Amino acid sequence: MVVNRENMRLSWHLLLLTDLSSNSVSWIEPSVWSLCSTLQWLSLASNRLRSLPSLLFKKLSRLKHLSLADNHIDVVHKSAMGGLDTLASLDLSGNGLAVCVEDGFVLANTSLPSLHTLKFASNRVRVIPLRAFHNFPALEYLDLSDNPIASIQEGAFEPLHLKQLRMNTSSLVCDCELKWFPHWLFTSGLSRNTISTVCLHPSPLQGIDVAVIDTSNLTCGWIGIFCFIVPLLTSLSTVDDISRFHSVVKERLN
Repeated sequence: MVVNRENMRLSWHLLLLTDLSSNSVSWIEPSVWSLCSTLQWLSLASNRLRSLPSLLFKKLSRLKHLSLADNHIDVVHKSAMGGLDTLASLDLSGNGLAVCVEDGFVLANTSLPSLHTLKFASNRVRVIPLRAFHNFPALEYLDLSDNPIASIQEGAFEPLHLKQLRMNTSSLVCDCELKWFPHWLFTSGLSRNTISTVCLHPSPLQGIDVAVIDTSNLTCGWIGIFCFIVPLLTSLSTVDDISRFHSVVKERLN
């Protein structure tokens, strides 16, 4: 299904809420939203969207809540979210995305000053870079659960004042680059009930949550290949890729 002006000629000029979920929508023409520019709540969840083109929601300048969960999105234009200055809640869970978090070029062009809640669960995020969410200054609730996160760079959550972080991974490379994390987690005031950060490498730390490891054990001496790992992380896109990555790292360590 394609959503365009021809199949949306109803009088939607005063519409505040619309649910287009589970309609097999595969493409949306940005101009269609001029018919309902007063929208404040929009769900496009559980459709067949694969990409978000430039300025897709620009006409929805009053939008506060947007769900794009459970689609097949793996391409996001750097200006896809342009114009959503009032957006408070965004759900991108259950897609094939990594680029929104890992690609600094996309993040640098995505300013959501009113965003309060971001759901990014069940995607393909492997690296959380420095100041990954700095263009979302109002962000307080962040869900990164069920992502194969292997690296969290120091300052990843600056300058946020999070009230809740949901994150569970058992794929972390626990070396000196993560020494900052246990202290940050302890001083953040965040509930540990929603955060599980378990090491995969090196093998002596495998299966242990980095939050309970003495930081003196988080060293880089064991791995002379870290400069090899990080570029490789950005090239992974499937579960099979991740499995091969783990095998390669294990082979290099032995």
